[in-house]
Amino acid sequence: RSNSLSSDRGRMIANLLRVFAKATTFSLTPSERIALAEETERMKASLNVIEGKRALADKNVDEAIEHFAAANSHLRSRKLTLVVWALRHSPLAVRWALNFRRWSWFRNEKTYLAGLD
Repeated sequence: RSNSLSSDRGRMIANLLRVFAKATTFSLTPSERIALAEETERMKASLNVIEGKRALADKNVDEAIEHFAAANSHLRSRKLTLVVWALRHSPLAVRWALNFRRWSWFRNEKTYLAGLD
């Protein structure tokens, strides 16, 4: 269903981050606090990637760069570094490549989950 929690990864991760924020108020061991902090940062980076994809789909290049750069500050990914560089230097080429990928790989709408995969 389109309105279910799992139909939108961004919303699912945002809700998970709320749970993590609430969990910081519990009495946790130091190792549990470290694990929670690390997982929170990883989920924030994942959310930034999703938000960057959404911004790119909405043709908002500046916002996409902001989200991808924030995600890359934690993930340190070559792919994200390349995407940020390409968006800064040739945003039209990135949009063309994205549209071509959607056209060639996702011709069937049912295979294109959440509109962002």
